[in-house]
Amino acid sequence: MSIRSTLVCTALALTFFAGLAAAQPGTAPATTPAPTVPKAPDAGKPADVKAPEATKAAATESLVYMILSTSEGDIALELDAAKAPITVANFMAYAEKGHYDGTIYHRVIKDFMIQGGGFAPDMSEKPTNAPIKNEFTNKLSHKRGTIAMARKGGSPAAVDSATSQFFINVDNNDGSVKYNLDRPQSDGGGYAVFGKVIAGMEVVDKIRMTTTGSAPNPAAPTNPRAAFTDVPVQPVTINSVKKVSKADAEKLINAAAPAAPAAPAVPAPAPASPAAPK
Repeated sequence: MSIRSTLVCTALALTFFAGLAAAQPGTAPATTPAPTVPKAPDAGKPADVKAPEATKAAATESLVYMILSTSEGDIALELDAAKAPITVANFMAYAEKGHYDGTIYHRVIKDFMIQGGGFAPDMSEKPTNAPIKNEFTNKLSHKRGTIAMARKGGSPAAVDSATSQFFINVDNNDGSVKYNLDRPQSDGGGYAVFGKVIAGMEVVDKIRMTTTGSAPNPAAPTNPRAAFTDVPVQPVTINSVKKVSKADAEKLINAAAPAAPAAPAVPAPAPASPAAPK
């Protein structure tokens, strides 16, 4: 079955991520079967859209530093407000009002990305603000460790549909390895990168290796086709997301840096030769 056919069949399944444009890998060699194609990060349907809070003005700083504290450890982020001002301001607004506190990483694919920011541990979706403008043309690439916005997909109307959900790339998803999120998807839009992890990738890697399975959808608990997939069996919780100074972010970087090896001990001077017998 071709990749295109796989995507069409997958889109017909009423899963949590239905309707999302796929993150397609590069062309596989003729002698190698094409890999299974996961769907690109989908923000789902906003549970309760409210008036926007952070999309009218961009963040005033060109680089913003945040600490994303999880049940597996802390992750330091450097957000590029110069290249993604709307997205950074939006993320900061959700963080400042505590939206992310107590949410989970609800979708984890170990060779692709980890996604969170929208669901409680019982898989109920949190209310969000209005969707924001998609800044996917900002030339920031989906390299390993970058953070980007999840969104709905499937039609041009869904390009500007990101709200609170985000994902962290756990591999180079720029087309150089397996998946390509740098190019526009089938609906004409991409996924806006707005920063990168500067410390705590060991935490990201721990999360991506967690065991996953399916979880019932509260809206249709008896319908297996509506169940959520790629959900960590043991919940990975986001405790808080807070803005910090660059100095505080660097403390986490320094704490994660391996200690310099100790200098070798200076050898003791050789004992004096005994005097020759007379």
